[in-house]
Amino acid sequence: MSITQTTQLLQLVLNSAIMMTIALAWWGIVMIRLEAISAQLQRLHQAASKTGGRVSPYRHGIRVRYRLTRHSALIMHYVLLAMIASLVCLTLRALINTNLLITVAVFLVVLGSAGILVSVTLALLEFYHLNALEVTPADRLPRPGRPPAAIAVAPPPGHSPARQPSRNPIAS
Repeated sequence: MSITQTTQLLQLVLNSAIMMTIALAWWGIVMIRLEAISAQLQRLHQAASKTGGRVSPYRHGIRVRYRLTRHSALIMHYVLLAMIASLVCLTLRALINTNLLITVAVFLVVLGSAGILVSVTLALLEFYHLNALEVTPADRLPRPGRPPAAIAVAPPPGHSPARQPSRNPIAS
C-alpha cells in the first residue's frame, strides 16, 4: 500500500471508531429511557390491578412511547453491529489487499449513520408523545364562563391583577 492509501485507511478506521462511540453513547441513552418507560408502564399495570382493572387514561400513550423507544433501541443494536462489522472490514483490509473491503466498510458506516438518524427521529417522536401526554384534552378546552387560556383578557380599568383573588386550579 502507498502512503496515501495507508493514510486514507487510517482515516476510515478513525471515522468508524468515532461513529461507533457515538452509536454506543446513543444506545446507552435509549436503553436508559426504555428502562424508565418500562418501569412506568409496570407501575401503571400494578395500579390497574389494585384498583380492580381500571385502566389509566395515560396507559395508551405510555404504550406508544414504549413501542417507539423499543424500536429505537432495536435499530441501535443493528447500528452497533454495522459499526463493528465496518471496523472488522477495515482491519481485514490492512491484512488483505482488496478494495472491496473498503467499499463494504464505507457502506456499513453510511448504513449505520442512517440508522442513528432513524433512531433519533423515533426518540423525537417519543418526546412528542410525552408532551402530548402532559397536555390533556381537559386542559385544552375552556371551562364554561371562563375564556380559553390562549386568549389573554385584560382586566377592567382600575383593577390590577394583584388585587384579584387567585383561583386554586385544583379546586376549580
